Amino acid sequence: MKKKLALFVLMAVLCAACTGRQKPAERVAAPSDTLYTILNARLLYSTNPERALVIADSAYLVGNASAYERDFTRATIYGRSLNNPQRDKSLEICMELLQSDSTKANTASTAKHRLDVLSLVTDIYRVRRDTENWTKYIVEAIDLNRTWGQETDALRLQAEMGIALFFLGQEELGFQKLDEVLATLSKGDPSVDRLDAWIVSAKRKINMLTEKSRHQEVIPIAQEIIDKLDYYQAHAELYAEDSYRLPPIPEDRARWCDYYRSQAHAFKALAYASLDNLTEAKAELAIFDTYAYSRSYAGKRMISRVWKRLGEWDKLMAIDDAIEARLGTDTLNANYALILHDRSEAARARGNHKEALAWLTRYADVQKTMDKQLLESQAQEYAESYLQREKEREIADAKAQAQRLRIYLIIFILFLLLVITGYVFMALMRKLIAQKNQALVRLINEKEQSEKCVKTDGPDEALFRQIDTAIREERLYANPSFQRQVVLDRWSLRRQTLNELLSAYAEGDSFPAYINSIRLEEAMHQLRDNPERTIASISESIGFTPANFRLQFKQKYGMTPQEYRENL
Repeated sequence: MKKKLALFVLMAVLCAACTGRQKPAERVAAPSDTLYTILNARLLYSTNPERALVIADSAYLVGNASAYERDFTRATIYGRSLNNPQRDKSLEICMELLQSDSTKANTASTAKHRLDVLSLVTDIYRVRRDTENWTKYIVEAIDLNRTWGQETDALRLQAEMGIALFFLGQEELGFQKLDEVLATLSKGDPSVDRLDAWIVSAKRKINMLTEKSRHQEVIPIAQEIIDKLDYYQAHAELYAEDSYRLPPIPEDRARWCDYYRSQAHAFKALAYASLDNLTEAKAELAIFDTYAYSRSYAGKRMISRVWKRLGEWDKLMAIDDAIEARLGTDTLNANYALILHDRSEAARARGNHKEALAWLTRYADVQKTMDKQLLESQAQEYAESYLQREKEREIADAKAQAQRLRIYLIIFILFLLLVITGYVFMALMRKLIAQKNQALVRLINEKEQSEKCVKTDGPDEALFRQIDTAIREERLYANPSFQRQVVLDRWSLRRQTLNELLSAYAEGDSFPAYINSIRLEEAMHQLRDNPERTIASISESIGFTPANFRLQFKQKYGMTPQEYRENL
């Protein structure tokens, strides 16, 4: 009974895998360690698509994946499998997804879903060289990326559009777009996302250069890919890990670098072979063979052009046969046309001219049909639409920049007016202060001439005159340590008597104030009569420190010694 039940469950799972998108009535969540996850399905899709489909459907059945995740994974398996890809099925699923609520792009998550589907769609149409649909979905993806602020991904697609423009006959514009993308991605702080986008865009340009037989220009670009990867691996800590394309495990990151590095060596090998530099071509080919990518179907397909240049026709034909087997009945595409051309050249090289002509005739027919389809398609209209939007965006950016410049100019003019107003105000204030100081200097000088330091109407006038004259003529005040006790001892006076003399003949000043008054009078004479002397030296010569001199002078006369001297 148990065996029958287990067999029934297994058959149910297999039926679900075969029927694709039939939904069960309900799903149950599975333990987190189950093998039925979308990640496991995607790890298998390139080498074991049948098993990957089972896992994707089972992940949905046990509650580990949403309907969108299941359907998109199935489309990925069909469209990107290395073994007999079923791109028509992939496109069918993608078109249904683009009409579903899960890709309406009205939220960040649904926008990401739509962008993922558009990426798969554009990949398929690029492989098929269906330029009409290729350009149509690239334009939508570029607009959507910009709407949601994904500028790096928008630049990736601009590089893709550069190739589309190239194949639409606008070669110069195609190269221009690619160069703009590469220049933009080279700016800014180190970033894995921009590095990956730059490498992808550089590969696009290399393919275009190869198409135009500009092989000498390929070599430095391929070498720059290698150099950038070497620098990244040596300074990985400087790079922002902002790309979902970067594997989380260090060993896988090394393989990520080797994948691109091996392709760069393949590009160099083809360029050298096309330039008849067979020594360098074989050297690059030997390096390419050291990478795991060289043993994959995609790697062999990539290097097939080198075998052609080296005259290794058997190796080339083996790869072309494998490609043709994968194409199945799809014989109206660039890959099949290239196979026909290869067979024509191989037959001619072997002396089979009749066979060579037959293959070449078939090649011309396929190419003619493809050219006719391109002319009848709306690809040019989509491309023109994209270019018009780019032009409008550039105009909008230019207007925004002009607006910013106007704002900056207005701010600068306002600042300049503020500075000028402040300068004029300060100049007027300085002028008013100067006039005030000049008037104050005249007043001080007039007061000095009109007032006498000593009164002449007391009985002890002679004694005070004797003391005052001695202090002034003997410059006793110049001693910073000059004290009242010196006067008391020299003239045998009591403190009370000296205070009475100061009160009567020095306008009631205390002894320190009386001495400071004498010092300041002498300072005014020095400032007026000795302009060559510094204020510091004058202050020291009269018994003041420079700081105290400035303070005492300003307190008595309302201006500093410097201001007094300037307004004489």
